[in-house]
Amino acid sequence: MTKIAFLISEIASDRTKRILQGAMQEAERTDSVLFVYPGRYLVSTGREETEHPDFYQETAVFDYIDPENTDVILMDAREICKHASLRKKEKFLSAFSGKKVMVLQETEGGFPCVTQPENGKYEQWGENAVREAIALANIGAEKTEAHPAEEEAEEAEIKKPSGRGSAMDVLSRTTHALLHHSYYQDQNPYDAILRQTLAFGSRYGALYLFRDAMEHTEQKPWEIPQEMLLISMIRKGKGTKQKEAKNVRTKEVLKPFFGHTDAHAFILNNLFLNERQVGLLVMELTTQLTAPYVNTQFASLVTGAVRLIAGDQELLRAQDEIKANKQTMDKDQSVLERLGDEDYLTKRLNRRGFFAQAYDRLQSAFREGTVAIVAYIDMDSIKSINEFFGREEGNAAVRRVADLLSEVFGEESVLGRIRGNEFAVLLVTEDAAKADELRNEMSQQNMRLMKDESKPYIIHLQFSICAFRYGENLSLKEMLAQTDENLQKIRQI
Repeated sequence: MTKIAFLISEIASDRTKRILQGAMQEAERTDSVLFVYPGRYLVSTGREETEHPDFYQETAVFDYIDPENTDVILMDAREICKHASLRKKEKFLSAFSGKKVMVLQETEGGFPCVTQPENGKYEQWGENAVREAIALANIGAEKTEAHPAEEEAEEAEIKKPSGRGSAMDVLSRTTHALLHHSYYQDQNPYDAILRQTLAFGSRYGALYLFRDAMEHTEQKPWEIPQEMLLISMIRKGKGTKQKEAKNVRTKEVLKPFFGHTDAHAFILNNLFLNERQVGLLVMELTTQLTAPYVNTQFASLVTGAVRLIAGDQELLRAQDEIKANKQTMDKDQSVLERLGDEDYLTKRLNRRGFFAQAYDRLQSAFREGTVAIVAYIDMDSIKSINEFFGREEGNAAVRRVADLLSEVFGEESVLGRIRGNEFAVLLVTEDAAKADELRNEMSQQNMRLMKDESKPYIIHLQFSICAFRYGENLSLKEMLAQTDENLQKIRQI
């Protein structure tokens, strides 16, 4: 069994599609294993902002090539290097010197070139590439036995998404499934991501994530981690039962895909958010995934789904924290000292200051003819912002929300940050319709935040605003409890 690494720019043209399809057919016919690495283009320094702003992240997929699991390298070098300077091209190709490499078209580096068919058929070109790469791999190599299949893991059936159609039809349905799934309901929410690979006919797949997102820029090139976390896996159309993430050495991430006689082509997609690498998606390469841009779009959808799952998990942790601290929240905060009641980050009230001033405000202003408006506001994805973009960016997001709340509720309100990602507000007013106005204004501001493209992440607020008439004999802690209960109901919608 010959193990072939095929480096391409991306699946973005009919040419690449047909070359890959021919290569896949030849790999199956010769009982070889083809691993496709779509890395887009090398771009010379200074052109990346106007040409390909994400090229550092996309070409990082080439770093996953493991010599121990690769017999020969195929390379569409002319396409990969077409935007690069001669110096950068030479540096890239020199990294493969001493290895068995074959290129599709002649280029610098002195590597042997695949025979191009006279009839101009790209499928034949792909078949020639695999056949001649196998011949190159066998030069001076002893005949070895095929890699034995890995011992079967405990498996569970995954229901295959229904429906047929073109690759774009499948991609459309997959988009809806990934972006509208309620991940928090799943025992392992990441299984829902790999479940969608079955819609493209992929029977094998694995999702790996890093423990921490890794920066990759011109000034700070990334170093591929020694280990990553296996989050979810499918084999032969079934999902392995995995209750928690498993540490896997990076050199072994491709190991589960060797030795399967019914699968001969796989594709690797690195997952990234702006300047940070977050993980790797490996899946069986099928005909539908060779359609131009389909694989690229699906990899982007997977990254988006990972962000949604991170947000859902943070929401669940926040709910558990609210329940665990309920008794603390219900204590009469008016007996606390007033010293040190400012939140260091937002320069608004902290938890202690909010409860103290809120009790005082009710005592002095809540009377016949007035309404007490109590609000809870939750930043439900602050942890994912901190994790993927850094603590400073997370702090900036918190300050931005604090400024927004001050504008919406006004100077007459008592506003405090009572927990890392949670704010509380009390406003006593004679305007009975004020609560509805505030709900409308918060909804509009929330929509503006979600549509704001000035940042690479989304700030989404979940909020509850309740109004209480004077004479209902409710204490502040009872008002807060009802507002919190209403927020829990909103979260379940």
